[in-house]
Amino acid sequence: MKLFKFLSILLLGLLIKDLNAGKSLESQFQLDYRYAPAEWQTSICLPDDWQKSLIDKNGDLLYDYPGTIGGFGTRINFYINDKEKVWKDQKLFDAKTPIVETTWKFGEVDLKTEFFAVTDETIKKLKPLPPNIKSDESKQGFQPVSSHEVIYNATQPIIDCDPEFKSLDIGWGKSLKYRLKSRSTNLVFGFCEGHWDKIDQRIMEIKVDGVVKKIVDAIKVAKKNEPFIVTIEAKDITGDGFLDIEISSAPDASDLNPVLNVLWAFDKLPTKESIISGEANNQSLAFLRSGAETPPKHTGPPRTDLLIVTISNNTNTKQDIDGIVQVRSSYRPKYISEKNMINIRDWRMVNISEKAKLNIQEKENVKLDLEKISIEAGESKKIVVSVNSNAEGMKWTVSEAEKALENAKSFWANYDLPYNVIEIPDNAMQDQIDGAIRNIYQAREIKNGLPSFQVGPTQYRGLWIVDGAFILETIASLNRATETRAGIKHMLSFQKPDGSFEKIGQFWKENGIVLWVIDRHFQLTGDDKWLTSNWSVVEKIMNFIPVLRERSRKDKDALSYDFIPSGYSDGGLNIDHEYTNAYWILIGIKSAVNMAKKKGFTEKADKWQKEYDDLWNRYLTLAERDLITDEFGNKMLPIHMSRPLKDQPQKGQWAFMHAIYPGEIFENDNPIMQGTLANISTNIQEGLIYGTGWDDEGLWNYFGSFYGHALLYQGEGQKAAKTAYAFANHASPLLVWREEQRVKGHPEPHWVGDMPHNWASAEFIRLVMHMLIFERKNELHLLEGLPPTWLQAGKRTAINKALTRFGEVSIVFDVDENGKNATLTVDLPTHQKPEKLIAHLNGKSYDLYSLGTKQGNKIWINLRLKKERKE
Repeated sequence: MKLFKFLSILLLGLLIKDLNAGKSLESQFQLDYRYAPAEWQTSICLPDDWQKSLIDKNGDLLYDYPGTIGGFGTRINFYINDKEKVWKDQKLFDAKTPIVETTWKFGEVDLKTEFFAVTDETIKKLKPLPPNIKSDESKQGFQPVSSHEVIYNATQPIIDCDPEFKSLDIGWGKSLKYRLKSRSTNLVFGFCEGHWDKIDQRIMEIKVDGVVKKIVDAIKVAKKNEPFIVTIEAKDITGDGFLDIEISSAPDASDLNPVLNVLWAFDKLPTKESIISGEANNQSLAFLRSGAETPPKHTGPPRTDLLIVTISNNTNTKQDIDGIVQVRSSYRPKYISEKNMINIRDWRMVNISEKAKLNIQEKENVKLDLEKISIEAGESKKIVVSVNSNAEGMKWTVSEAEKALENAKSFWANYDLPYNVIEIPDNAMQDQIDGAIRNIYQAREIKNGLPSFQVGPTQYRGLWIVDGAFILETIASLNRATETRAGIKHMLSFQKPDGSFEKIGQFWKENGIVLWVIDRHFQLTGDDKWLTSNWSVVEKIMNFIPVLRERSRKDKDALSYDFIPSGYSDGGLNIDHEYTNAYWILIGIKSAVNMAKKKGFTEKADKWQKEYDDLWNRYLTLAERDLITDEFGNKMLPIHMSRPLKDQPQKGQWAFMHAIYPGEIFENDNPIMQGTLANISTNIQEGLIYGTGWDDEGLWNYFGSFYGHALLYQGEGQKAAKTAYAFANHASPLLVWREEQRVKGHPEPHWVGDMPHNWASAEFIRLVMHMLIFERKNELHLLEGLPPTWLQAGKRTAINKALTRFGEVSIVFDVDENGKNATLTVDLPTHQKPEKLIAHLNGKSYDLYSLGTKQGNKIWINLRLKKERKE
């Protein structure tokens, strides 16, 4: 990055005053959403739901991500026509219940909407719709044989074409592979480049039976968003009766993610125009759809979401109301007057409880006028809008909807989620924890019978091994080991034949992360039998790591020679010679050594320890070469090795923070760690680190947890607690986070990533739990990050049967009714005694083994409190 840009960001940091500065102690430990993003969206779907229904701040219902209608394929809303509108508020029914109430003022009347997912199918039994397309599916023919993802509405074609060109298959750093049973045919590949607008970016090789048939640079062939086709006369040269088709990035491509929009096989080639338009589809022998016009890959049982609208006349005179239901969708919604229903793709139906007439019918926009409503002074009127997905359209009456609403409240109040493990006296923070837990389960999905703990409902809908690792650890620590074990099984299913994990291309760190996931789950459960059943996964990864290192030795002039080959950093940085992959490989080898020792495999432990020591020593050598001195005199290590440094030195330091904790690869006096952490600590705005993610001027919200854990590891518990409150204050009032956002009042607001973002949810839970019970090597530290505002008379802070590396632990910290004394009671760990058990309070440390009173499995200590003065 140019010096001017860096200085501009530094100046911005100095000009935008940290709103915490100079405030009282209570203000620093107060959750009031002072830094909430200006726009947000919230999940209302069910746990493990295939339908990730969302609502935005304005009350718009959001479906079919991604799309061109404000980021979604479909948006539905209700409003009152010809009235000046003022947004008033949006809130949840409660932290555990995702029923979202939005209130507006339209002229003289109040409008309240309540949006929720129906939980009781018996109120109105829905009939599933048959698949939208049957005629083509019997001849689909093409079998995907690689792991890739479908992205819907990824392009915006500039000509009329088959709607399949809007969506694409993408291989994240890996080839797209398909197989077709055929001896010979004409293969036609459909492309529409929706991202790049210059050449030499996405250059792809098309292979059939291992032979390169065509090299395609999309922008050399067509304009951005202009559909085109590539034709290949294919023959089975291997003689196995199949055509093996591969689309991969060419060696000189800048973008390493190959894509494909559509694929056909024809006996006799139709005209180019008829293929691109879709008119020739019925002539094809085989047809691969990326998914635009068919129901998306995430479909399941019939689902209904309800919007209950309440219009209240709080004036002294009768009011006439013109209600409008609007559906905007890139899937050409159609109004069916005889059913009073809007049809979207023949499988999502929007129904209204009141009679309506068509106002506007456009390509992507339908507006319905409800019959004029007259509301007497002091009275109200209710209307129901139902969204039926994968089901026939059915009108809901107000009484049916209200019954469904009460059932939904009961459903969520009684749904078995691990809410009771963390108990704290700050009600707002407790709600934030409970909301985080709920959101993790709402984002989760069942894949091949196993739970996939996903990051979010939109762009991060899927398993991301790094994010998923921490979500799994969080839920396991909440004493849900059985279900997280199933989630780990799903994660391990992505191991490649050579033993490696590379779900994201050149994301070598996935191998270290998986080793840590296995080790951490073994620590939390102590289940040797489970570890034995997964030992082959550990061995295969450890056999691959030397292969990875050998690859780094191919080029003696490479900056990462004899280390880890250049790879993808993430967190604001792309592919380069860098350190994030190495940090996690080191953590992974350390985990493998720990597991081998536990298993009694002494020779393997010694062998892997030598590999760790060799890689660590190489790290120290390269780090000494790459250290820089920042403007504050801190000698620190940026993530990229290349010089001059193009980015802010704090950028992409997430894996470094993980190397501090949970990796614990640094000793506390390590100068590389101290200098780098000092640099990161100089870049704080609104209590969080700025400029360390994708946005140079943004705050990566849950990096606050990475930073908070590093502070805990340094023994800085109170700083960690302040960071936790700053982290919480960047959530929306509906208890969820965006991945990245800019500081309050920034002249150019900008957001990055999914929302709700459930790595953020997991990190918040982890940080608050670890403020109260923190594992530091072989020691267990209690209350080190306890905020002073939690020391209120008669209040309790507790951890109930959380899992740690020492086993199940419970603590209860009770402040007496006078607020002068407190009692800490600990249920000792169940399968390993910590070397030290230390309680922290009022800046002092208490050795519970020597000072506490022990009886059976419990130990307790009485502590004197002191009043903290206001700052």
